[in-house]
Amino acid sequence: MIIPKQPAWLHFRSDHWPVVVQALNMMATTGISIRFELQERLASPRGIKPRSGSMRRIFEHDLPEAGLIESDTLPTFGRHKLSVVQLTERGKELCRTFDWTVAHGEWERLQALHSADSQPKHTGAVLTFAYHARLRDWNIVILPDVNSQIFFPDVFVEDEFQQMYVEVELGSRKGRKWSNMQKEQGFVALCAKTPASRSSLIAECKNVRAVGFATDLVTLYQESKGSEPGPLWAEEWS
Repeated sequence: MIIPKQPAWLHFRSDHWPVVVQALNMMATTGISIRFELQERLASPRGIKPRSGSMRRIFEHDLPEAGLIESDTLPTFGRHKLSVVQLTERGKELCRTFDWTVAHGEWERLQALHSADSQPKHTGAVLTFAYHARLRDWNIVILPDVNSQIFFPDVFVEDEFQQMYVEVELGSRKGRKWSNMQKEQGFVALCAKTPASRSSLIAECKNVRAVGFATDLVTLYQESKGSEPGPLWAEEWS
């Protein structure tokens, strides 16, 4: 990409400005909000580790101190936490001066449409599932628009073979949600918190004769540690 000239009101070192620009461009054009995922994408072509000090400083110090991004930490599962970032209005305006189209950030979309601030655990879970789906080469849309009065999925995912709407569920739904999902798309696709809760939710689905696919955050995390991540879905039933 062409590196735009640094505005006079910013004071990054000239040799550091290109990587700052790339970080901003990535946030503006992809809408990705998970800090570690952004660090991974920024670090990979440079042959350095995502958790290196240079990558962390960009999102923990450089961009926040310039007033270009804001951040928060969300719970996910167990002791795991998720660091999320989004462009501030100042950051968006800077990106627009570079003639970039600024996409809605995924965290920002959840805040606007899904009461993210009052549901931090669910917000963290949705974003974590989105990260693991992308890691496994699925395209995703958070809070997709659907023409339904009974069906409001958290995520849409697709790869070259399948398209499906997914519910990220941390509690029990007593069957109605799964019946509605089956009615709208012909099957259920769900992400639970743990293997145990996944089994419980599958049992709910079977009680209302819903078929489908299921995974959970713990399994996705554990199976992402190897050289190749495992499949997105841990179970399929009919």
